[in-house]
Amino acid sequence: MPYSIDHLRRRAKALRRDFAAGAAEATARVAAVLPDIVALKHADALHVVAREEGHGSWPKLKIAAELAALDREARAERLKMALYLGQRWVVDRLLTDDPALADANMGLQIALLQVGVVADRLAADPAAATRVIGIRAPILHLAFSQHWRHVPGGAEASVALAEMLVAHGADVNASYPVGPGADNELSALYGALGHAGNLKLAEWLLTNGADPNDNESLYHSTELGTSDGLKLLLRHGARTEGTNALVRAMDFDNLEMVQLLLEAGADPNETPAEHPSGQPPVVIPGLHQAARRMCSAEIARLLIEHGADGTRPF
Repeated sequence: MPYSIDHLRRRAKALRRDFAAGAAEATARVAAVLPDIVALKHADALHVVAREEGHGSWPKLKIAAELAALDREARAERLKMALYLGQRWVVDRLLTDDPALADANMGLQIALLQVGVVADRLAADPAAATRVIGIRAPILHLAFSQHWRHVPGGAEASVALAEMLVAHGADVNASYPVGPGADNELSALYGALGHAGNLKLAEWLLTNGADPNDNESLYHSTELGTSDGLKLLLRHGARTEGTNALVRAMDFDNLEMVQLLLEAGADPNETPAEHPSGQPPVVIPGLHQAARRMCSAEIARLLIEHGADGTRPF
């Protein structure tokens, strides 16, 4: 790319100024990309500049600039992050530029759901099923990959890979620390369900011994937009105590989830435990949370029916 990102930002700023002033050249440039625009916003100006540089959008131009500055090892790391974050267009760009990048390590092959390739590698080296790649075991590269959303049969392929890895010794309860020196860890189950939203893989993990009480999955199951993940965890014995899942469900004013959690034994008066850092709890119990989040009357009624104390001071 002939220009730096900073230069292109300045060009967008100048375009917006000239367009607002009615300059003919600026008006023509904008019309070529956004023919119906009347008031040019900063984001619009960036989009015009990106299109002039041959990219579909400003984010795609930025990623092209970013990738151009990376060596191959760094591009492999960027591919790993794109698979983790579900950035399909970044994955496509990286693999279009360098198809062999997919084979940079087995973690990438797993996250890309390359079932046949992984099967061949495990046949030649069974111990690879448990050998840590970076900071995560192979099954964690699988569980935290969002690539399953972007390929036909992705969920089924992820289950096939899980079966393969576990048959060669992988642990369905594998986890890795949230950060350096952190006490809490993120499990394969949380990766599949709470991070990647891959319910087929999550169900397979639970059926094959994954612990539903991993301090993360029940809480984050309330964030999926449906109650399917929550129901799955409760069917497999997830406990509500100490998870804050009830107050999280109220963040979304979700009557069905609140009812499921209360019926599973969630205490509407539970006070969250003190944070390890010594800071006071962030979340609020019971009716206080319902009021704070402006939840429906139905949720308030449910809480009261299950013993919520409306006289409790906060």
